[in-house]
Amino acid sequence: MRQIIVTGFEPYGQYKENPTRDLVKSLDGKKVGDFRVNGLVLPAMYYEAANKLLDSFDNPPYAIISTGLSSKILVPRLETTTRNEMFSKYKDARGRNPEKEPIIKGGPESYRTNIDSIDLANKLEAQGLKVEVSADANTFICNSLMYLTIRDIENRKLRTKFLFMHTPWTERYKQDIEKDKPTIPEEELEKIVRTLIKIV
Repeated sequence: MRQIIVTGFEPYGQYKENPTRDLVKSLDGKKVGDFRVNGLVLPAMYYEAANKLLDSFDNPPYAIISTGLSSKILVPRLETTTRNEMFSKYKDARGRNPEKEPIIKGGPESYRTNIDSIDLANKLEAQGLKVEVSADANTFICNSLMYLTIRDIENRKLRTKFLFMHTPWTERYKQDIEKDKPTIPEEELEKIVRTLIKIV
């Protein structure tokens, strides 16, 4: 059975929870469509997240679907573009707080995912699942994970498809976060990712 890796993150910054960690734990080991899901929770660190992901397999998976929390967005967002920059108001889990430093010195300015996110968004919408498509993954750990993973896929000429999706908080944490933070139902987030696994 073909393998798809789904990743999420450990909590970061001021937060003690992360809905993407819940998502990964829920899907890990499950059969979804024609795929077996390998769920992987990554450390909230600029380099270690990608290292853990890329070290997790000997045989390249069919696809990698990575997810990360973006607490201000209204609906899940498929990211198409990553740039060679690290910067955030938050420190990573090792205390790194880079000030607009390159991820890879002398590396390409940006990379694009090797999948048609607009087509995926249209297919999701046809099933009543709302997502957006974005060309700006910001410059925090999610962006670094994208950059380093796509770089590795391209350098090794792998056929692995790669997709990154930001998500709002889930309703489970509505009482624990600031009132102005958007949320979505947890079951909706999982349904979106399960559908992506089937159509990616």
